Amino acid sequence: GKTGGDTDATTTKATDATTVVTTDATVTSGATTGATTVAASSTASATAATTTIAATTTTAATTTTTATTTTTTTTRNMCTDCTWHESITSFQTCTNSPSYPSSWDEYPMARAYLFHETPDECCDTRFPQACTVVDVHASTNGGGDGDGADSEFTTLGPRNLDDFDGEQRGLPFDFGTPVAQWTLDDTVSYSGTSSITNIPFSNITTTNSTTTTNTADLTLKISVGPGPYTIRCMALLDMSMPYDFFYLEVNGEKRNSFFQRINGWFPLVTGMGPGENTLVFRVEESDVDHQLVGERDVSYFGSGRVWLDDCDVSGY
Repeated sequence: GKTGGDTDATTTKATDATTVVTTDATVTSGATTGATTVAASSTASATAATTTIAATTTTAATTTTTATTTTTTTTRNMCTDCTWHESITSFQTCTNSPSYPSSWDEYPMARAYLFHETPDECCDTRFPQACTVVDVHASTNGGGDGDGADSEFTTLGPRNLDDFDGEQRGLPFDFGTPVAQWTLDDTVSYSGTSSITNIPFSNITTTNSTTTTNTADLTLKISVGPGPYTIRCMALLDMSMPYDFFYLEVNGEKRNSFFQRINGWFPLVTGMGPGENTLVFRVEESDVDHQLVGERDVSYFGSGRVWLDDCDVSGY
C-alpha cells in the first residue's frame, strides 16, 4: 500500500503543476495578444491622422504658388508734328494738305489716330487696298489745281475752318509777302485763345528800306468746287476814317467796305464762284492829309486795328 500512495501523490502534483502552468501560459498568451491588438489600433489611428494633416498642408501650398500676374504696356505715337492724313476732298487719298477740320488739332488722341508720319503709313492704315497720294508740296507741270508747288491756289473741300488757335492752319492764309502785315494775337479772340490782326502801318517796312506802306493785306488763294461757296469770319473793327478803312476784296472786286468802328464782333460774309479765287482782307490808310485832321483820338477813331477769328469756307 505504501508504494501505491507515493505514486498517486506524485501523479497528482505533476498534473496540477502542469495544469496551472498551462493555464497561466494561456492567460499570459491572451494578455499578450490583447496588448498587441491595442498597439496595432493605436498605430493605425496615428497613421491616419498623419495622412490627413499632410494632405491639408499640400493643398494650401499648391493654391499659393499658382497665382500669377501679367502686365502689358503699349506706347502710341501722338503724332504732334505729323502732316499726312486722309483727304477730306478726294476718295481713298492720303495728303499733306493743310485743309482739314480744326477739331483734329484740338485733342491729342485725335492727332494720334488721324495723322501719320509718312504717306505710306497713311495708306497702309487708312486704305490698304487702294490709295492715292497727293503731296501739295511736290513739283508738278500743271497749275491751278492746288495740288502742286507750281500752283498758287490750294484746293479746299466742302468745309474748312481756321480758328487761329495753335500752330496748324486750317486755311492757307498769307500774312504778307515778303514782309508780314498781319499776325496772330493771343490777347484778343472771339473764341478759343487767339485771332489774327493787322500790324500797324508804322511797324511794316518794305524789303529794301525803312519806308512804311499804306496797306496791310491778308491774302487767301483757294480753289473750290462747283456750287456756291461762302467765306464767313467773325470780325472786330477798331478803325475809322479819316485815318483808315477796311474791306474784303474777291478777285479784284471790292466787297464789304467799312469806314468806321463797329462795337463788338460781327459776321463778315461774302460768296465766291467755283475754281480759283483770290481773297484779300485789307486795312488801308486813307489819303487824307493827317496834318489837316490832327492827331488821332483813339477813343473816338479807334486804334486802326482789325481782328478776324473763326474763318470758315464752306460749299453747299
